[in-house]
This record gives sequence, C-alpha cells and structure tokens, in this order.
Amino acid sequence: MISALIFNGISLFLFQILSVRSIGKEEFGKLSLFYSLFFFLADFLSSGFRDFSASYLPKIQKKEFKEEFLRKYFFSFFFYSIFFYILLWLFSPFLIKKFFEGKTLNFFLFSLCFLFMFSTIFLRGTLLGFLKITYVAFSNISFGIVLIISGIIFYLKKGELIHFQISYLVSTFLTFPVTIYLLKRISNFYISINFKNLIFPKIPLMMSTVNSILESYFYIGIILMKIKNSPYSEIGLLSAILTFFLGIKTLYTGIFIPLLPNLSYVLSENRKEKFYKYLKIVTILIIITLLILLISSITFLPSLWQFFFGKGFKFKKIDFSLISIIISIYLIIRLLSRVFFAIKEIKYIFFSFIFYLFLLSISFSLIPLSPIKTFEISFLISSIILFIILFFRLIISFSSFQF
Repeated sequence: MISALIFNGISLFLFQILSVRSIGKEEFGKLSLFYSLFFFLADFLSSGFRDFSASYLPKIQKKEFKEEFLRKYFFSFFFYSIFFYILLWLFSPFLIKKFFEGKTLNFFLFSLCFLFMFSTIFLRGTLLGFLKITYVAFSNISFGIVLIISGIIFYLKKGELIHFQISYLVSTFLTFPVTIYLLKRISNFYISINFKNLIFPKIPLMMSTVNSILESYFYIGIILMKIKNSPYSEIGLLSAILTFFLGIKTLYTGIFIPLLPNLSYVLSENRKEKFYKYLKIVTILIIITLLILLISSITFLPSLWQFFFGKGFKFKKIDFSLISIIISIYLIIRLLSRVFFAIKEIKYIFFSFIFYLFLLSISFSLIPLSPIKTFEISFLISSIILFIILFFRLIISFSSFQF
C-alpha cells in the first residue's frame, strides 16, 4: 500500500512539473484549483462511506450479515450520490462563474472527474472492508500510471490547460472500471433497488466531512485563496510549494488508511498493548518527519524546487519551514482522527472539524497579508487550536474507555 502511494505521489509530482513547464505559473494555478475542487468534493461525498466500511465490515463474520450490510451500504451511497450530483449541477452557474472563468466546458470536465473519483474512493472502501489492501494499492497505481502517461503525451505535444485537465479525466475514468473489476473478484456485490435498504448515513456523512477536510487539507487553502480573489500566479506558486508536502501527505495516507481497520480490530479483540503500540510507532515517525522537513527546508529544498519548476518561481526558506510545521501538526491531527473513528467518537470530531473550518475561513478573511502568508498563518493558528481540542478530548476519552 505504501509503495503504491509513493508511486502515485511521484506520478502526481512529475505530472505537475510537466504541466507547469508547458502552461506556465498562472495557468498552473488554474489547474491546481481544478483538481483541488474535485478532490475535495469527492472526498466530502465518499470518504466517510469508505472509512465506515473499513471500520465496520471487518467485524461482521457471518456471510449473510455481510451481504445485508453491503446491500444497504451500496444502495444508500448510490441514492445520495445521485442527489449530491444533481445539487452540484443546480449550483453550476455560481461555480462556473467563480471557479471556472465562465467556461462551461471546464466545469463539465470537472464534474466528470468528480463523478469517477468519488465512485472509485467509495469502492476502495469496500475493498478495505474486506482487508484487501493489495487491491486498493493496485487501484491507486492504475490512476498514477494513466496520469503520468497522459501528462507526458500532452507535454510532448505542447498541451494547453484543457489538455492537462483531460489528463485528470482520463485517469479517473479508467481507474473506476479497474476498481470494479477488483471488487468483483472478491464479492458479487449488487445494488438492490429497494428503498427498504435506504438508510440515512449519519455516521458516514460525518466521517466524510472530517475526511474531506483531512484529505483535502491544503486544497481547501487553494479554494479559499480563489474565493478571496487571489491572483492565479499566487495560487500557482503556493501549489508548487505544496507539491512536496502533498507527497508527504500521500506517503502517510498509506499508513493511515489501513490503520483504521487495524485499530478497530485490536479494539474489538481488547488488545490494549497492540493499540498503543500502533499509536507510538506512528507518532515517532511523524516526529522524525518533522526534523527531516525542517532541515531540508533551511538547506536545499527551495533551490531544488526552483530547479524543478523553473525561474518563474521564487521560493523562500521561511515558506517551506512554516509549511513543514503545519503538515507535521496535520499528521498528528490525522492520527488522532483515526483514533476517534476507532473508538466511535464520531460526533465530537465532526463538530471539532466544523469549528476548525469556520476558524480557518475567518482567519483567511481577516489576516491582511500576502496570499501565501495568509495561507500559512491561517493554517498554523487553526491547526494548533484543532490539535489542542482533539488532544485534550482524547485524554478524557481514554481515562473512561474500557478495553
């Protein structure tokens, strides 16, 4: 799983270098906004279903109960995804004007990327529920392979912005049937069109809200920059800086995704020592990562990134250092979220993240600095406050939690 996500991270990194070399900093800012939106919304709709399956399905032992769970799980997702997709198109006039420069074609490409991505994330959740980590890894690799191949083709053809947007569409489109095929190998799932199977997915939707903020942690900043009418050149510069840190996030995704079903499993087996061992190992890894990031940021990383992205980008050591601290806090927050999901304290973490999103939005609107400095200060303040809220709540929860 980790090796697959490393491959995916490398593919995305190379794709971004190819695209920025072809279309320049300002157009790269538009491309960054394009994928930030569809990744964020796809995670918002489907990642909660993914984690719901990953945490509950491994605990169901009897085959008939698994089949009943899957019927309700698939039909409920199918029903709510149609509702959400219709809602997206109802708001399309606003979205086209605000985020797509009035270009309906760009929004259409975005909506298709969103459709295939959220469906794929949902199906990967079912694979995780069956503990088929290798299959999830293969699904991720298929996305990375198609993305980098299409990126190379359009780079050689001196492609424009829309061509690299099409690359995302082709990658999400082809990954979807691959994931269906992998799921068919382990389960003859089907969608039973029976409204008795429809359940209101309160917990999955709460988990989706938390996950969409976690998975799209930095993408939210790019979206807020556009809402604040920051220049595309500034969005492009920030996106280039974040490319490295998104690679770190992707690497840790390979740890956090399988961590949830494992934490849920050891809790169901009352294996307290194993539970704390998982937490200790991941925490040590995050501390080591922070030290490496800080050393890299004040030595060679800005110069290396200038080499990759070209002379049009001016990178500063302070920007890399601040974002190194932010992503380290983010990784701790993400670890805490896995623990809250495992011990079933969904409501608390849901409202904590809603408060975080509110605080982040207010900070963005009030801080009178340059777009990138506003991004850094807003995320740093909001992330520290969220960490404090979650950490102290977890101490209280553990003091009363019965293994």
